[in-house]
Amino acid sequence: LILCAILPTVSATTLIAENGTIPSVGGTDDIIITADTLPNGLSGFEITVMLTDPAKAEIIQVITPAWAGNPPPLSVITSVPTDSVGILIIDFYENVNHSVSNLELVTLKIRGDSSGTTGLNISIDNLQDKDGFSIASSVQNGTIIIGSNPPLTTGTLNVTSSPSAADVLLDGVFKGTTPIVIP
Repeated sequence: LILCAILPTVSATTLIAENGTIPSVGGTDDIIITADTLPNGLSGFEITVMLTDPAKAEIIQVITPAWAGNPPPLSVITSVPTDSVGILIIDFYENVNHSVSNLELVTLKIRGDSSGTTGLNISIDNLQDKDGFSIASSVQNGTIIIGSNPPLTTGTLNVTSSPSAADVLLDGVFKGTTPIVIP
């Protein structure tokens, strides 16, 4: 018990790709990637963001946040349009030199190319606090829906047994005895 009280709690920063919906093929949506908490600020980051189904969408623009300067004095962004983009931003202005929550790291403009769904995955190459030390981190990937969702289909389940009068459980819930038709 004493040992647990002496050891500090270590928590990781999570980079979050928000979910998005592009109403129709050819349309766009802005997807923001944020850091949930940075207890010791941020001096810079290097990430790769990729679409899991390149046939569904494309990253057409990378918009850097205001805190990094416009344009940032040191940023490297691989060319767009693309299905995978590398982003490096260093904060020379030391704007994020204190504890912050929900900090916008970058905004991606995504164009829908085909109806359906694609994931938006983040790979962290480097994330450093205000003093240049690596930050323990994890990711929460996003999902992008292009076009409308397909309509739900319904049906019935006809259950019979031999011998009859057997209990019927559906997802662990008693529905009756056979023979039975479950909507």
